[in-house]
Amino acid sequence: MSCLAAIATIAMVIALFFLRVQAAALNSSTTVYEGGAPLHDEAAAEFGIALVLAAAMFATAMLAWVDGYKITLAPAEALFRSLDQRLARSDAHLAELEGTHVRLNENQAVAELRIQHLPTERDEALRGVDAFARELQELARTEVAIHLGDPTATSGLDMPLSTTDDVADPTAPTQTEGNRP
Repeated sequence: MSCLAAIATIAMVIALFFLRVQAAALNSSTTVYEGGAPLHDEAAAEFGIALVLAAAMFATAMLAWVDGYKITLAPAEALFRSLDQRLARSDAHLAELEGTHVRLNENQAVAELRIQHLPTERDEALRGVDAFARELQELARTEVAIHLGDPTATSGLDMPLSTTDDVADPTAPTQTEGNRP
């Protein structure tokens, strides 16, 4: 590609050089003033200018080539940069997967710990439910005895309620209404 660009640049500079000289020759042959004789030396004067312009075009082409060479990456460097970017993406993905792996291991350890403690938690929950059921039974017996006014109406209450007890007052708050210590 560089060789083709160099050949095209050389051909263009040579063509523009000859066009410049030829245009000067054509222009000098058509301009004649009355009483004057054409000197036909304009073409010779244009030859020096054409050489300077050709040299400037060659210099510009060389600067463009050097600039393009500095901008264009070598194939090995382009491959290295591509592989480096792929490695960075792979590292980021690997870090994400490692984080997921650690999180899943922690979740598994927590789940195994919970499974180990399930029997004791179940037993505690059952004891709590049993205690709550007994409390509700006692509360129901008390409410039935208060309603009937007969402490022997329910099993478990063998003492009659006196009228001076606070428990016998139907307007008194019960334990379920939040007056527990």
